[in-house]
Amino acid sequence: MASLKLRKPFGLLLGLLLCTTSLQGQSSSPLTLNVAGGYGQNTSSSLAYSVGEKSSISFYTTATASTLSAGFLQDFGFLDRDHLVLDLSLSNASFAGSTTQFFIPVGDFTVKTSRTTTSTKTPLFTNLFGPGYDNPYFEIKDNVLFWSSADPAPGKETFLILAQVLDRKGNQVAKFFEIKRTRPEFSALIITNTFSPNGDGLNDTWGVPGIRFYEGARISVYDRGGVRLFYTESPDEGWDGTFNGKQLPVSSYFWTIEIGETGEMRRGMLNLIRK
Repeated sequence: MASLKLRKPFGLLLGLLLCTTSLQGQSSSPLTLNVAGGYGQNTSSSLAYSVGEKSSISFYTTATASTLSAGFLQDFGFLDRDHLVLDLSLSNASFAGSTTQFFIPVGDFTVKTSRTTTSTKTPLFTNLFGPGYDNPYFEIKDNVLFWSSADPAPGKETFLILAQVLDRKGNQVAKFFEIKRTRPEFSALIITNTFSPNGDGLNDTWGVPGIRFYEGARISVYDRGGVRLFYTESPDEGWDGTFNGKQLPVSSYFWTIEIGETGEMRRGMLNLIRK
C-alpha cells in the first residue's frame, strides 16, 4: 500500500497520470510520492493503491473518503509486476531417436517470474527463436518441446536450440538449450534374417532402419557366388528380393553393413522365402 499527496488536484486525473508514470521501474514495496499539482495552493488529496494480480491498482481513495471507480487507471498497467519473466528452463533435455515416430516429446518449459518461483500461468509467446541453429528439427506446442522432423539428421547426437519467452509487458528471455538424442549402438541392433517378398504387404522388403541415425551407412546384399545384388546408402531403402528387375529364387543370401561414421562393419545371412 502507498499514498500519493497532491498539492492541488487541478485535475485529479492529471495527478494520477503523473503518479502512475513515476512508478515505472520501481519496486512494489510501499512508497510515498509527492507530485506538484499547480496553482500554488496547498489543498491536498491522497491516493492509496495496492498491486494485485488481476488489477494494476486494486483500489484508491481520496482524502475526503470518496471512492474513485475501480479500474480508473487499470489500462495504464504500470503497477502490475506479477509474472514478469526472469528465466526459462526445460525439464528434460534428451530423447531416444525413433525410426517410426517423428513427433517425439522432449521436455516441458517452465518460466520463472517475479512473483513466484514457478509461474502457474502459461507464458506468452514461448517459441523457438528464429530458423537458425538446430531449431528446424524441433517445435514448441503447449509449452512442450517436441522433436518434429522426419529428417534423421545422421551423425548428430547433440542439437543446439534457441528458445524465448515474452511476458505481458514485452520483456524477453532467450536461452540456448543443448538437446541430446540417444540412438541404439550399431553392434546391438537386431537385424532380421528372413523376409518374404510375395506382395502381401507384410515383410515384403528387407532393410535396417535402425542405422538411419548413423552417417555414411552402406548396405550390400550378395548371392552365394559373391555377386552384389543390392546396394544402397539410404537406410530407409529396403531390398525387394529382385536383381535387374527380376525376382530372385528362394534361397539364402548374404549381407554386409558398413558405418562410415564409426568405421564398424557387420555381416550376416538373409533367407528369402515366398510363402
